Amino acid sequence: MEWKEMYPIDKMPTDEELSTYITSPLYEDLCKYLSVEFNAKRSVEYSKCAAIPGWNVKYKKGIKSLCVVYPEKDIPKVMVVIGNKLENEAEAIIYTSSDYVMSRYKESKSNSGLGTWLVLDLLNEEVLSDIKRLIELKAKAK
Repeated sequence: MEWKEMYPIDKMPTDEELSTYITSPLYEDLCKYLSVEFNAKRSVEYSKCAAIPGWNVKYKKGIKSLCVVYPEKDIPKVMVVIGNKLENEAEAIIYTSSDYVMSRYKESKSNSGLGTWLVLDLLNEEVLSDIKRLIELKAKAK
């Protein structure tokens, strides 16, 4: 059964249910990194977005969004929004990242003026490292 069917809008998952469902140790590593490095605040929210509907986990430093995690059984998805002001610096990171991250960025790049909504599967340590570098850029931006 899919996440959005297990937890409809009227049934918010508990922390324990999230931990049980998202079995990836890379997800645990990302959560620890966000907490330790940025004292990021975590909130579980429901999204009606057509692309990835359902409950997700948002991480913020103050009012600044760092990333959103979309629960998946084996490989969760992580979205990092790259605003227009950070585009050049983010591209410097992305073009030294894994082929997968570069490919996803090129597919996601927007000319709408709203920035790029980069959604990555948390596949391996290399992708996790790339995500951490992008989050660090976002956290330090003014």
